Formats: sequence, C-alpha cells, structure tokens
Amino acid sequence: MAVNQSDPTLKALEEKCQLLENQCSDYVRALERTNQRLEKEIRKQKRTESRLKISEMRFRKIFEHAPFGAAIADREGSIVLANHALCRMLGYSQHELQRMHFADITHKEDVDSDMERFRQLIDGAIDHYNLEKRYHTKQNKVIWGKHGGHADTWQKFPGAVYPRHGGGYFRTQTCRAENYPVQE
Repeated sequence: MAVNQSDPTLKALEEKCQLLENQCSDYVRALERTNQRLEKEIRKQKRTESRLKISEMRFRKIFEHAPFGAAIADREGSIVLANHALCRMLGYSQHELQRMHFADITHKEDVDSDMERFRQLIDGAIDHYNLEKRYHTKQNKVIWGKHGGHADTWQKFPGAVYPRHGGGYFRTQTCRAENYPVQE
C-alpha cells in the first residue's frame, strides 16, 4: 500500500512525533544535567566524608594517646569513652569506666559541686568549667586532679549522638596522689 505524503493525517502524526521526540530530547538533556550535578555533589560529599574520617582518626589518636586522662560523657554524665591514661590513672579498664557515671569515680565531697557545674554546662549556662577535685581509684585510693568540663556541639561521636544526649568531655591531669584508702 502506498503512503500518500500529502495526507493531512499522516503529516499531523509526523509533527506530533517530532514534537514528542523534541520533548524527550529536552527531558534527556535535563536529566543529563541533573545527573552531572548529582555526580558532582556525590564527589564533593565523598571528599567531605573522607576529610571527616581523617579528622575523626586524628582526634581518636590524640584522645587515646593523650598524656592526661580524658573521657567523653553523655548528657546524664555516664562515661561513653575513656582514654588509656584515665584507665591507668584510675585503675579501671575502658569497659569498666564505660559502665560508670563520672560521679562514681568522684570523691563524695566533690560530687555536688562537680554535678552543679556539669548541669550548668548541659543546660547551656556555661560552656566550660575547671576545678580541682578528688577521684576514687579502683584500688580504693584518692587521687587529686585538675578537671575540666567542656560542652561539645558535635553532631555525632561514636557511642553518643549529641543532639539526643548532648554531652561533653572531661580531662584529668593528676596533680598529686594520696596513698591512703578512700574515706567514706
């Protein structure tokens, strides 16, 4: 059957097909541009994630190998992470400290003042504090130390999600150790 090129129906159909083809081409070009932007964002995100991972590794190394005791506590004061120096200083393993509240290792006469400052820190009234206080060791001894609390605004730290828990860290530098049993 011969197709009549001058048939108006066929001509209208060809025009519609051409219009659809042009629209499809426009959509494909728009999708290609969007895909290029997304690929660029993905590359940027991967670079950011890589830098963040390196930064976290640096922090962890500094934290773990610091010459002073350090720990990270959640909003309630429970120890989330403790470094090696704090473990050695207090005689507890990391696992043991991570099951404790910082008040558990603080001398009873120092707990109230420390807790008051910690609460002010968590409530946002202060952004840091320093004090000299006594700690209990696992060996039932008292160690004096300089304690500093600092509120962190990190989004995430392994073991504690701060928007939900808030928190901070405390560090301890042993000033002097008394060689006597803890007095209750």
